[in-house]
Amino acid sequence: MMLSWPRKLRMLGRSSTLLGPKVDSDLYSEERTRPRTFRKEQVLQRIRDYCLSNLTDIGVSEPRIFLISNFDLDAFDFPKLEETLLKELPGHKRHMFALLLPNISDASIELKKHFLQEKICLEALKSGAVSFIPFMPFISGFDLPQQEQCLKDYRSYFGLDDKSIKEIAERLETPLEDIKGQLKCLDFWSFVKDDSIIARARSAGGAFCSVKGGLGSSVVQALKVYYTRTQFLNVVVEDAKHLLRKMETVNIA
Repeated sequence: MMLSWPRKLRMLGRSSTLLGPKVDSDLYSEERTRPRTFRKEQVLQRIRDYCLSNLTDIGVSEPRIFLISNFDLDAFDFPKLEETLLKELPGHKRHMFALLLPNISDASIELKKHFLQEKICLEALKSGAVSFIPFMPFISGFDLPQQEQCLKDYRSYFGLDDKSIKEIAERLETPLEDIKGQLKCLDFWSFVKDDSIIARARSAGGAFCSVKGGLGSSVVQALKVYYTRTQFLNVVVEDAKHLLRKMETVNIA
């Protein structure tokens, strides 16, 4: 078998190697030319052994091979690659890497949620600290435009922005409006519109605390930020998992 990998090796540090989408091509070629003797795992192992040998020959110490698919990221070694990078990247890069991961499984979605939940806690504490000063929540509070942008950011992190939803609808061969109708995270006003007496009383109490400042204002503002952002996050995560199930159904079919 002619392996195309040595020309496409990309290094991840001194001892790791990431291999790109030619794995799919090698598997396809091998299955087509040798249909009777084709064994997927044997081909993958030959690719790993071949790359390992070449990397050792050029002086790479303790090389680690990650085979990934260009069509199915959940296949082969991509989950191991995720785990490795999350362990070895610096803290700030680890956070960004997690948010950029595709929604290939419930685990990857939950991983994003975990990192964003940590960020929500920090943002709530920060907002609470600023709100200790009288009138500051009115100046730098978590108002409606900020809340709407927050929800849009979460949708983007989980591939639920308008462009991505359109692409998913096309891939599922389903009308765009049908897909949108299944997603709760698209209706921002359903989150914030509450005309009940309890909601009005809570709003009035928060405004009173904001005028006075102090510990009461800090607690109220921190809880508001934490609760609102967490509510956004939970709904977006639920929608992301829902679309993942639909995509998996199409892939299986």
